[in-house]
Amino acid sequence: KERPHQKSIRKGTYPLECVHADIAGPFPDTAYDGSRYWVVFVDDFTRMGWAYAVREKSEFTRCFKYFLDTYERPERRCHYLHVDQGGENRSDQLCIFCDNKGISIYYTATDQHEQNGIAEAFNRVLQEKVTPTLERSNLPRKLWPYILYAAVYIRNRSPSKALNKTPYEAWFGDKPDLSHLRVIGANGWAILPSAKRQKLRAKTIQCRLLGYQGS
Repeated sequence: KERPHQKSIRKGTYPLECVHADIAGPFPDTAYDGSRYWVVFVDDFTRMGWAYAVREKSEFTRCFKYFLDTYERPERRCHYLHVDQGGENRSDQLCIFCDNKGISIYYTATDQHEQNGIAEAFNRVLQEKVTPTLERSNLPRKLWPYILYAAVYIRNRSPSKALNKTPYEAWFGDKPDLSHLRVIGANGWAILPSAKRQKLRAKTIQCRLLGYQGS
């Protein structure tokens, strides 16, 4: 089978054509679900980003498969994957999967991390948001995956210098609605489902905001 190779950086000409990926971790605080790492994917054309909390680096290929199953469309197929030369990115499992999908893997040259700079920059942004948010909110540190997903959600709705618009707008074609955004960790009240309500008891329960639904 064809093995991944080093070439010049490919640029996407439509959403998902070229995807940059990276892994961060291990982190000292094991998450509520056992995760100690996270995997990120960034679309080159729109700069839209995604993150997945994982227990081991070896879960990279599984994450990539799930990512493509979720977001690929007939008119939106991945053809290029940019990764560094970590062992998880050189596995036979990933090579075979990409070969079968017609995806070319482009490795960064040794000590040339700027070749995968888009994914690494995305990772830095997330780390710079997750850590202070956990400290400020006093939320249990094992909840860091929720804070991670919230950071991705907000970053995708923030202007990108490379695009002069938000990744959300580049991906979906519409400007994002930001009216629902609140401070992560903020106190709130949730309405209990009718089936869980008891007579002479409150219909709401106090809670704290951990994030938002969606990418």
